[in-house]
Amino acid sequence: MRSVYIIFFSFFHLLLHAQVQDDFSDGNFTTDPVWEGDYTKFEINAALQLHLNAPAVSDTAILYTENSSIDNTEWNFFVKMDFSPSASNYLKVYLVSDQPDFKKPLNGYFLRLGEDGSNDAIDLFLQQGITETLILSGIDGHVAADENSLSVKVTRDDAGNWALYSDTSGGTSYELEGTAIDNTITTTNYFGFFCKYTSTRSTSFYFDNIYIGPSVEDNEPPQILQVTPISFSQLDVYFTEPVELTSAENVINYSVDNDIGTPSSAIVDSIIENLVHLTFATDFISGVNYTLTVSSIKDFTGNMLTSASAGFLFYETQQNDVVINEIMADPDPPVALPAEEFVELFNPSAYPVDLTGWTFSDATSAVTLPSIILQPDSFLILCNEADVSSFVIFGMVAGLSSFPSLNNDADVLTLSNAFGEVISSVSFNTTWYQDEVKSDGGWSLELIDPTSTCSGINNWSASDSPAGGTPGMQNSIFGAYPDSSAPQLLSATLIGLTQIQLIFDESVDSTIASAISHYIIEPSLTIISAAVSGPEFTIVELTISTAIDSNVVYTVIVSGMADCSGNVAINDTIQFAQPSSAVTGDIILNEILFNPKSGGYDYVEIYNNSDKVFDLQNWQLANTDEYDSLSSLNPIIGDHYLFFPGQYLVFTENATVVKQQYMVANPDLFVEMSLPSLNDDEGTIVIINTEGERMDQLHYSESWHFPFIDEQDGVALERISFKAPTQDSLNWHSAASTVGYGTPTYENSQHAETVAQAEISIDPQVFSPDQDGYNDVVTIHYQLKQAGFIGNVKIFNSRGTEIKNLVQNALLPASGTFIWDGITDANDVASIGIYIIYTEVFDLAGLVEHYKNVCIVGGKKH
Repeated sequence: MRSVYIIFFSFFHLLLHAQVQDDFSDGNFTTDPVWEGDYTKFEINAALQLHLNAPAVSDTAILYTENSSIDNTEWNFFVKMDFSPSASNYLKVYLVSDQPDFKKPLNGYFLRLGEDGSNDAIDLFLQQGITETLILSGIDGHVAADENSLSVKVTRDDAGNWALYSDTSGGTSYELEGTAIDNTITTTNYFGFFCKYTSTRSTSFYFDNIYIGPSVEDNEPPQILQVTPISFSQLDVYFTEPVELTSAENVINYSVDNDIGTPSSAIVDSIIENLVHLTFATDFISGVNYTLTVSSIKDFTGNMLTSASAGFLFYETQQNDVVINEIMADPDPPVALPAEEFVELFNPSAYPVDLTGWTFSDATSAVTLPSIILQPDSFLILCNEADVSSFVIFGMVAGLSSFPSLNNDADVLTLSNAFGEVISSVSFNTTWYQDEVKSDGGWSLELIDPTSTCSGINNWSASDSPAGGTPGMQNSIFGAYPDSSAPQLLSATLIGLTQIQLIFDESVDSTIASAISHYIIEPSLTIISAAVSGPEFTIVELTISTAIDSNVVYTVIVSGMADCSGNVAINDTIQFAQPSSAVTGDIILNEILFNPKSGGYDYVEIYNNSDKVFDLQNWQLANTDEYDSLSSLNPIIGDHYLFFPGQYLVFTENATVVKQQYMVANPDLFVEMSLPSLNDDEGTIVIINTEGERMDQLHYSESWHFPFIDEQDGVALERISFKAPTQDSLNWHSAASTVGYGTPTYENSQHAETVAQAEISIDPQVFSPDQDGYNDVVTIHYQLKQAGFIGNVKIFNSRGTEIKNLVQNALLPASGTFIWDGITDANDVASIGIYIIYTEVFDLAGLVEHYKNVCIVGGKKH
């Protein structure tokens, strides 16, 4: 991975006495020299430049000054056009004219900057009356950008030999555009500008550093302008002017210290004549400072650079040297930032990074970044080209003409260097905001610790800034996030007869993950390769030598796996098998929460009711309409996911909240997805396999809940029997209060496959509620015929008087306990004596059973 930075050397352009010279440093254009024409449409701006500041209407504007110099003359000026030229927006610069009004017929020469399209160039025309004749065509594309800042130089001798030069960076490193011979017109009276513009470009023309006079004699040798490492063995050297071929391509004229030596080749660029490409036989070492020494280089007039040196640093960019640091995927409604998407990059490394040729992409599109040097501890805002003006107040901005449209709910963002190597990648979704309100829009996602990039969701959160984000500055939630957790193996899936895909919960060290010595498969299979998949580096694909046995469940053992923070997992195991095709009844709906608590989320639980393994990739949950046609089909999971016999699996939109509100036995058995709509009163849920077949379907109703439950919010409906029909209302019951009204990821509280005889027992029979720590309470154990009964428990004394209403209309699971601590309803301790524990159990079908047990309240002798 390679990146470079540039070292600049300044040089001076000598301004000689000229017939016309104006840099507008005096703050006006009305004296020395005098400019005339549509002067009310021009101004001198704060940068001391001549600026068109015309009313916002489509029009033309001219400005001219007197000039009689034409033979052996140089014209030199700076111009900026803050737009891409077209037939409606362009500039003419009249070098020669016999008339001051450039809108009328005249005799002279002019430059036209811009035509119409990507081939916009600087062209030289002869004008006679109203006839315009092209005599020199410049380099295509030199004024085709959305913003064009350039310096232009034109020379003409007394024989009519014209030469046109430009520097499209706005400096003085001129490149030859072309030459021509035309001596049709030999006198002149005026020089000036003709601006044609639409209403939106009436303030988009700028001029500066105007010089007309004798050609400046070149007595200066070329100097080193810039040294740019292109690769580990290549340098580009820019000079201040075009260099003579023989001296510039002589390799002995160049040398690099630290044992690099002279280049093996030196080639002058075929287009940019002040650029020399150097190639070395010895590679540069990343992070080492070098010095290039250049000698005996000549320009075209014979001026020779005796000797000069320039330092440079080659640095091989590593993963996460530049990180995706902030994401505004959903700016609507805005808080206090522009209502536009942006992504912020940050350089946490100690080296400048050249982003030339880098690409930024989301899941569907990619765009190339402009040539920008991102300095250490610096930020760069990426946004749509049209939004640059909205973000420039926050810091350095790169406007991209094809900025990817970020998905609000989830997206994969990737930053790659010029060699296609992934430098930073983020796969986010709305749960990363960790704030339900902020995930609805207007708030950015911020990286907590840019030096710890392996921790995924745990290292990201919604911005805490009152503005809704922090583009161009340190994140509002910035802080140390020490990653001390080793990577965990989440799944293993057979994706071919000889390929197994492993998925980890965070990015793994690609070198370690690619070593087959870290993997064992039992029963024994020979692993021949391990490949890590980017951009997230959470997926490893193992290739084995022989196909697996379709009747065997295998175990993968992973040892010594490390993340990019260096945390190492000692051992991790997971099972996989060749998945089978499912038929109706193999996978069943087992539990559903359709009316969650306030702030809670619906969930649907399924159960593998077979002895087979299934891959749930591309399965779906859906509703049905009034005609039982499928609607709102929502994919369960896009990746491979093996579902083993006897396993439970819960689908919800927010697993974190469900885990907080219910007791969860297997927290890994959750899949977050967008659920179909689950109405609070009644609805339908269907599970569909890859072939579109309905594996199970339930039309539920709130009337199926136990009627004596005071509040149904947050109470799940549980399936009682795997064997009984799904649509049988008697096969569903409210989850027991004793388990918190829901059992996601484990056996239902109301589950029952066999009916046992009811038993009520107590222990101990004699107890003493004196708080001495010995037999202070009596425990009432019950084992019912099945779950779903309602229970009442009352305590009577030996005279038949009720002294304690212990349990009233409790919804009971199949077994459980109640405890009496000897306290009566009068809040007194029961007297020593014999008591009757009277238990009543009934169901909604009218079945009632009564049980009596005798206990004794004892006491100590005093």
